[in-house]
Amino acid sequence: MILPIYSLTLVQQFLSSNQLSQAYEFYTHKIESKSDEDKKSLAENLISRSFIDLSLQMTKKALEDANGAIQIDQYAAPAYFVMGISHLWNGNEENALSIWRTGLDHTKELSYFTLMTSLVNSLNFRAHLYKMKFDVNQILELI
Repeated sequence: MILPIYSLTLVQQFLSSNQLSQAYEFYTHKIESKSDEDKKSLAENLISRSFIDLSLQMTKKALEDANGAIQIDQYAAPAYFVMGISHLWNGNEENALSIWRTGLDHTKELSYFTLMTSLVNSLNFRAHLYKMKFDVNQILELI
């Protein structure tokens, strides 16, 4: 089985052009119009919207979307990353660490594995990520 690599290129384009509400509506429409037959696409759209949720400072919604993606694909590395960020930015570092550790057990994508390993092992890196609060463009540069 080939594990999906989720693309965030379109998310980056929306963020770069500061079209957050349009991005949110775009992904919401894609999520609501998908049939049950296209699970990978649904997971990818949930992940994409979770990054937009973070940009809009909607951390609870980001958690919901990322969790939905994980329910579809337990190997959805970006979803674990988003969930951890959401917890971190809400001041719950222990939950963030727990999510990232779980993500490490399920992640096969090297970039996310490296990133989450660093977040689990480095207080300084977590502090740096916390300082990027709601600047998802800067977060995506780490990936």
